Amino acid sequence: MSGKFWAWKLQPEEVSYLEGHMGYELTDEPSLDFLADVPIAKVLYCIPDGMDQLRAIQKDMPAELKSGISTTFSSGRYLEFNPEGVCKGAGLRQLAELLGIDLADTIAVGDAANDASMVEAAGVGVCVANAQDGLDQVADYQAASTNDDGVLKEILEKIVQPAAEA
Repeated sequence: MSGKFWAWKLQPEEVSYLEGHMGYELTDEPSLDFLADVPIAKVLYCIPDGMDQLRAIQKDMPAELKSGISTTFSSGRYLEFNPEGVCKGAGLRQLAELLGIDLADTIAVGDAANDASMVEAAGVGVCVANAQDGLDQVADYQAASTNDDGVLKEILEKIVQPAAEA
């Protein structure tokens, strides 16, 4: 089953950003009531170049709104809302279990706060050179490369091959 992404009041710079990243359907619904019977994996609130505003919104959210959800940030533009317990770290643990792989034998690479649980859960957690939100504080290895300029090659040469030779 593939997912669906609904967008409301997209700013022109966000339309440009999303092109090539994901498909979306525009909606002008004034509330989320039309999604009452739709299983929702994630809600994103976007302010391009507005991380300070997003952090303030998260901080000032009423407790009843935070009940049953977890929040994090990504791409320097999103405040993410997930069901409590749903995170990339849980996904990596479940994937490793399904594949019969010891979690210690996994490598996870991230660039933002929404990757922290995955980077921490992995046998080797890697943050790219342009990582944000203190991801370098939880990573075992900080790459000299970014996700756009060869981080996988660097991981192969610096982590995988030396481990295979040991």
